[in-house]
Amino acid sequence: MRLAGIVSFAIWNMRRRRLRTALTMVGIIIGVAAIVALSSLGNGLEHAMRMKMEQGFEIDVLPVMAGGMLSGGSGEFIESDLEMIREIPGVIAVSPVIQKTGIVPYTPDGRSNSTACMLLAVDLEEFTRIYPERISFEKGGIPEGNHGNHAILGHGVQHIGDGIDLGEPGDLFNIQITVAGKDEVMLKNHSFTLSAVLQPRGATDFINFDNAVFIPIAAAREIFGANTADLIMVRIEDPAGSNLVAGQIEDEFFPRDVRVLVPTTFMEQVDSLLAMLNRFHLTISSVALLVAGVGIMNIMTVTVMERVRDIGVLKAMGARSRTVLSIFLTEASLIGTVASLAGVPIGLGIAHLMSGFLFNFTLIPQEELLTGIRPPPFSIRPMPTLPWVLGAVAVGIAVSVVFGLFPARRAALLDPVEAIRYE
Repeated sequence: MRLAGIVSFAIWNMRRRRLRTALTMVGIIIGVAAIVALSSLGNGLEHAMRMKMEQGFEIDVLPVMAGGMLSGGSGEFIESDLEMIREIPGVIAVSPVIQKTGIVPYTPDGRSNSTACMLLAVDLEEFTRIYPERISFEKGGIPEGNHGNHAILGHGVQHIGDGIDLGEPGDLFNIQITVAGKDEVMLKNHSFTLSAVLQPRGATDFINFDNAVFIPIAAAREIFGANTADLIMVRIEDPAGSNLVAGQIEDEFFPRDVRVLVPTTFMEQVDSLLAMLNRFHLTISSVALLVAGVGIMNIMTVTVMERVRDIGVLKAMGARSRTVLSIFLTEASLIGTVASLAGVPIGLGIAHLMSGFLFNFTLIPQEELLTGIRPPPFSIRPMPTLPWVLGAVAVGIAVSVVFGLFPARRAALLDPVEAIRYE
């Protein structure tokens, strides 16, 4: 019997038992749909997490910290350290950072009140080059000359709440700055001229832009009487070379204990964990295919028992064992092919339903503790990939053929005389 005849005969047998064939397909459809849905959601989750991390961690910015900062000690950088980093290939902007905590007093309706902030002394021009998307002004701009007692307010510091604003560009305001002395912690009062207000920009690595007050580094050095910096922020040209640049920076400071935070390393670890989670989900969904395979074996075995006389007649008419084997394997492969192809759009539909309902309703963003700003909802867009889709279809077909092999071989080995006499 030729291939076309075998396929036609297999299709005819499947149509005779439509309900049984449909029920056999259900298991394969569920398995393939689960793989497609979970792989699409997994890829979408990985992409969404990467986008979130890239928004929260500028991957082209490297914070340079003295080793003592990580162990609770003190770390200091001087001007020559900045020049040394600027000479490293791939570095495009460098800014020192002095960090202090502060309290901004204000008197709404004549009542004394205050709001906490982080005072950051930076090279304002270089800092804007390092964070061009974060330094976006709602009012005002960078003070001319990048020196003097000028200040740029974060959005949360300016808009204190209940419709209260701290001031307008050109206004004076006070900050009580916490300064750690040798034996005690002191509060120093300083007046600054409000030069600009930032738009809401959230937080990144060590800096919450909405809760910060930025002043020129020159002014901070005069106030604190020191020419050192606590931290150095470095922007590089190519994030792909961040590990190389970080290594060069650490080598330049040797034998000093200096650490460089590389955001891409953290992101790679998160990507690895997400990929592992995705593989776990796919392993669980593959169980459905195994269960479907067992169902196919059971159904095909019952079919062989029901068609023993038909098999005997075929063999008596000259059909070879391999022809009978081909007929049953063709039925199994057709069931697997049709069911696998049907499982793909069903899986995509399930993925979109889950992304539209599950994540938007369970991952409700909370207000940030310091800024009071509610971030945008966390949503996932399913991202099916051709390799996963083709792989799911191939696995569905393979499971059908493998589990259909035993009953097909059993049918092929039947003795024609005994098969015809079978009741």
